[in-house]
Amino acid sequence: NDTLFTATNLLTGALAVGPQTDYSASGTLASARDVDYYRVPAPAAADGGPVHLLATVWGRNGAAPAPKVEVFDALGRAVPATVLTADDGTMVVQATDVR
Repeated sequence: NDTLFTATNLLTGALAVGPQTDYSASGTLASARDVDYYRVPAPAAADGGPVHLLATVWGRNGAAPAPKVEVFDALGRAVPATVLTADDGTMVVQATDVR
């Protein structure tokens, strides 16, 4: 999962995608230069409204990495995302109106 093309597909345990559907993964970074890519499906909202993506990344077992989160569409184009918090090894970003 070191490139967009080989991104790990994230799945959900939910039977249907709703207003709050969770996807999760656990990864390991081998070095400061290592990157991991994950693919999250962005289904249309049942009411036709916008879909928002909230991504949270953090270190485990007391690790405090300096995570970087970027959001791309299915064609590999960058999607604007807002950093909501980035401190002590945790980063939370939000992309709005994802398609």
